[in-house]
Amino acid sequence: KFCVILENDTIVHKDWLGPMLDWMRKENAAVVTPLILWYRGIHAAGCMIEEREKDGAVILRHSITYTDIRRRQIDYPESHCMLMDRQQFPRGVDIFDDVEPFDVDFGLTLQKHGLRVLLEPRSVATYSPAPPLKVRDIPTYRLRWDRATWQSQNRQFMDKWAVTYDSSHKLASYRRQQLKLGLARWYPSEFTVGLANVCFSATNRLLSLVRPTVDERYARE
Repeated sequence: KFCVILENDTIVHKDWLGPMLDWMRKENAAVVTPLILWYRGIHAAGCMIEEREKDGAVILRHSITYTDIRRRQIDYPESHCMLMDRQQFPRGVDIFDDVEPFDVDFGLTLQKHGLRVLLEPRSVATYSPAPPLKVRDIPTYRLRWDRATWQSQNRQFMDKWAVTYDSSHKLASYRRQQLKLGLARWYPSEFTVGLANVCFSATNRLLSLVRPTVDERYARE
């Protein structure tokens, strides 16, 4: 009946499952997700979807929330960790589709079938930083952050839901991931991959300085 999706770069903390399971049963929710942390503080405290009409087109936007840390209904979960009640999903319905953004697609599918998603901040998981890249990781990394593939899957997403979606921010992010590889993108070797790891590490340190590592409201609570 119950299924947990837990990505392999995510660490769960003490008593992470009990509160989610308890609230799922009390509220008869289809999906419950915990508070997600990472090295810069709060990574996700739920995700929201916004749709508005302009010139006859439906424009879709989505966002991750960071400060509303309370039990509440959200539009879709971050995919790092979630608890699902499989019996609530209609039979024969593909709840995960090969489109992008896939997590928003999942949320829209849940909404279509009237299924609720909840945030349980008493449950906590941490999205851990990736280990240093190795030469063998480069082909997989390039595939994972391929802009053309994401753009094609995004077009499928827009056709599926008949919406307009501004993908420029996401595509820029994919571009940055590829650029950080540097020469390793074309000539993977111990030397070039080592340089790429230095670039990744420096970028993470810089971002930590720009944005506080601990959310003040979360620290108080």
